[in-house]
Amino acid sequence: NIVSFYDKTIRSPGAEFRLPSVVSLKSYVPPTRNPAFTRFNVFLRDKFACQYCGERDELTFDHVIPRSRAGETSWENLVACCNPCNNRKGNRTPEEAGLPLLYVPYAPCRSEYFILSGRRILADQMSYLLARVPRGSRWYSQTV
Repeated sequence: NIVSFYDKTIRSPGAEFRLPSVVSLKSYVPPTRNPAFTRFNVFLRDKFACQYCGERDELTFDHVIPRSRAGETSWENLVACCNPCNNRKGNRTPEEAGLPLLYVPYAPCRSEYFILSGRRILADQMSYLLARVPRGSRWYSQTV
């Protein structure tokens, strides 16, 4: 095994090594396309606001198409909702209840998840992430 190295040396307080010219992976596990479907991630996607009125207090969740009508528990059918709107909507669709959605629910991509997660993101990293946000995202308007 002959490995070529660049002249550059990488240093940290506890280690020092020469930079190899080639790095190979023994195995690769591709990352998931979407973040995990969890209650907290739904709140992040919906910016901790009711998707019917925009209120930020007394938040819970609502199935846009009620479960009793074969509505699934999924990114595309679950939204953050305040208790008053949830009670008003009841076992109806938003149209039947006269409660139009502020944003259509969707499954966020990984780039959007990094933006929503509250991590410290540098300006050049944010540009990279925003360039990869799809048109259906609540963040898309910031990219155009």
